[in-house]
Amino acid sequence: NGVQHKTVYLGISMSDLSNATAYYGKYIDPSVTAGVLVAKTVSGGPCDSAGMVAGDVITKVGDTNVHNVAELRYYLYKYKAGEKVTITVNRMGETKQLTVTLANE
Repeated sequence: NGVQHKTVYLGISMSDLSNATAYYGKYIDPSVTAGVLVAKTVSGGPCDSAGMVAGDVITKVGDTNVHNVAELRYYLYKYKAGEKVTITVNRMGETKQLTVTLANE
């Protein structure tokens, strides 16, 4: 159909969560065993603007559990820049829901 789908931009550096309780100098709740670790946020980027911080562990996109970076990218593929998505994070043992307005990569 000639339509190219652009990857949306979150404005974060991320990695799969390891079993370590401390990573990048941030405390990680040991009860969280799967998700995507936010290593850093880009100042003024979509996730930074929504209140995400380094050390957060992304556990859900919308109502879908996220276990690793590959899944996060896969689930975000259905969204377009400008759309809002609820991303659930674990921050030092506390669950937070952040509304992120996605941008173009």
